[in-house]
Amino acid sequence: MRLPSVEINQTFARVGADSSPATFEVESQLGEMEVDYNQSHPNQVISDVEIEQQDVIVDIDTTRAWAELGRREFNELVDHLEQEARQSTYESIARIAREGDRLGAIENEEDAIAEIARDNSFDDTEVVMAAIPESPPDINVQPGEVNVESGYDPRDFEVRIGDSSPNISSEASQLEIYLEQEADVDIIAPEIDYRA
Repeated sequence: MRLPSVEINQTFARVGADSSPATFEVESQLGEMEVDYNQSHPNQVISDVEIEQQDVIVDIDTTRAWAELGRREFNELVDHLEQEARQSTYESIARIAREGDRLGAIENEEDAIAEIARDNSFDDTEVVMAAIPESPPDINVQPGEVNVESGYDPRDFEVRIGDSSPNISSEASQLEIYLEQEADVDIIAPEIDYRA
């Protein structure tokens, strides 16, 4: 006796993604300095004037922002992957136990193998992707100090220095995800002549 065969044709889904990188710009310039001499001594000669200016220090920490987008530090990545693997293991054990119970319940008049195969053909995984992190980068600006030393009485002039804070601008990366092709399963059952 020749057993009939079932033909199964399956087309997998395809996901496409378009992305543009993030930009980050910092503009900085030295502050303006004004020296106001005493008008009572307009021809006074300045001797041995020393001016020291420290650089502006900008500290940018993007660790939290990158972690929210999936790019983590090595130790944090290992902990995250360990938690995901443990959760996946528990879910797989539970699924295998449920399928074993279905196969063992012979009193139910269902084709358990076909039902389990159909249930496992489609994955109901929900994917959530963040295109923009919720936490902004931590930016710490330390303005530089200016030290003026001269060889005469400092009461004869006044030094004014303008603000030299940097201008920082950034644009988040863009990510667009779309479905290029939908999944499809086509099952062709054979024609069986029961009269034979």
